[in-house]
Amino acid sequence: MFSNNLFDELDQLISMLKMFSESGVPIIVEGYKDERSLRTLGISGPVLKLSGKNLLEIAEELAQFDNFLILTDFDRKGQELASRIFRYLGRRKVDLTQSFRRRFKNLTSRITCDIEGLASSYITLQNKTGKNTLVNSKTLHRL
Repeated sequence: MFSNNLFDELDQLISMLKMFSESGVPIIVEGYKDERSLRTLGISGPVLKLSGKNLLEIAEELAQFDNFLILTDFDRKGQELASRIFRYLGRRKVDLTQSFRRRFKNLTSRITCDIEGLASSYITLQNKTGKNTLVNSKTLHRL
């Protein structure tokens, strides 16, 4: 059973994600469906997709930003992609993304293991708790 507390924590984390995104912090995801899920949640800033790209090139692109967030899936493949990007970047500017990713993983692992399913999991949790904040159930039909 989902709790109001879990929803409130997730809602707060997504609000932080929106704030970072609106301030120009790029969010790195694995593919199109992950980006679509974030857009459904109201993320409007830059989203970089890893699919079909060289990770070293992505790391070089990220080096030009003051901050960035890596939101690859929390499965083995997603963790490996994030780790490789961190290695390519060395110690440059990874504090924000590591702490946010860890917090995001700890919270979302209770409802989904992938970014693609985040919006639908959020909406399901929203419906179960009876709260209405970021998105409404009509948005789910666009997924």
